[in-house]
Formats: sequence, structure tokens, C-alpha cells
Amino acid sequence: YYAMMRKKLGIGSDGEEELVDEFLEWLRKSNADYTNTFLELEAPKTFDDPVFTTAEFERLRDKLAAVGLNEELMQEVNPRYIPRNYLVEESLDKYLETGKLSKFKRLLTVLETPYTAKDMGSQFQQPPPREFDAEYTTYCNT
Repeated sequence: YYAMMRKKLGIGSDGEEELVDEFLEWLRKSNADYTNTFLELEAPKTFDDPVFTTAEFERLRDKLAAVGLNEELMQEVNPRYIPRNYLVEESLDKYLETGKLSKFKRLLTVLETPYTAKDMGSQFQQPPPREFDAEYTTYCNT
């Protein structure tokens, strides 16, 4: 587990379990988007989210930079795009309403190579709207 987390944080050496735990605790407390947090650590000011401008995040980023944040290592293990439930649902709804798969095909195009940045805007990286997240339930077999 720690080996995977060290890679996600761009830490190329063993150890640093305490720092990984500190990062995960910040992530839990801040309720920051998991995927976007790693991308923000890799390339600051990527996302316009107030959680990434806090003193606590900056302090944590500085601590991580002292031992890691190797951009090449991070790019290998941190996807730029994930199949966010609200985007999948929007695509399916659009198909059911219109019979057209264009929205689904655009999403699929992005997800075919999730580790490669694309010039398609950040619409595929946005966290779900709070109202969607509050009401949506996913199941283990989905």
C-alpha cells in the first residue's frame, strides 16, 4: 500500500509512511477530490478549488516536495481522467433522450487513455456537483 502511495506522491525512495499518513489524513479532513489532488500536487494551480489554496495544503505540498513530487513518477500512476459517475450518467441520459451517442463517445475517447492530458478542457476532471454526490448511490457490482 505504501509503495503505491509513494508513487502517487512522486516519492522514489522507501520510507515516508508518516508523511503519507499525514497526507491521507489531510485528504480525508479536507474532503478534496482524490484524483484532482494528485494532479494539483504535480502541477500547482491546475484546479480552481479553494482547498488547494489553504495554508495547510501549501505546508503539506512543501513537505512532500522535499522528498518527492517527482513529476515523471506521478504521471505514470495518477490518471488525468476517471469515469466519474455523473459524467457516465449524463452520457447515458443523453442517449436515452436523443438516441445519440456523441456525448458518450467523447467521454470514451477521454477514458481510453486516462494518463494522457488532452486539449478537451477540464470538464472531464470536475468533481460531481454536490447535489449529485449527495443523492447518488453506487453498488459493488456496478
